[in-house]
Amino acid sequence: MSTALRIVEAMVGSPEVASTHLAAIQADVLVRSFAIALVVVTPLWLHRRRRARRAEGPPPDSTTTDDSVATPDPRPRLEAVIADVERAATSAAVEGTATLDVPTDLTIDGAPIDTGTADVLIRDALRRSGLVAVTETSTPAGRTIECRPIDPTHP
Repeated sequence: MSTALRIVEAMVGSPEVASTHLAAIQADVLVRSFAIALVVVTPLWLHRRRRARRAEGPPPDSTTTDDSVATPDPRPRLEAVIADVERAATSAAVEGTATLDVPTDLTIDGAPIDTGTADVLIRDALRRSGLVAVTETSTPAGRTIECRPIDPTHP
């Protein structure tokens, strides 16, 4: 028998009544403990929730809709130029030479890329496709690279 049950039994006199009173006391203690925990934890929970919402940023604008069509970036993409290298390789294999137009202000996935990096990537794509740049002509709109197939007999 627990100490609390013995104390209540001594006050009431009957074990059945004592266990009923003890259950009522325990329920009362449980409800009070829950209320105290709620009072202590709620302000901390609200503070953390506000901080998390601030970290997420402002709420989305209610005037925009999810079904609105985003306008494509008008700047030329390096991915398109690299894809044109395959077309130039096919053309050079048939005709012996091909041209590749490289516009200025290229982007990769919408992010601007510097000219040196773009040039390295384009020349690597040319080499992988079996082409070599013969001449390069600069224009205000970009560059035009004339390519020919790599001579397999030349090391």
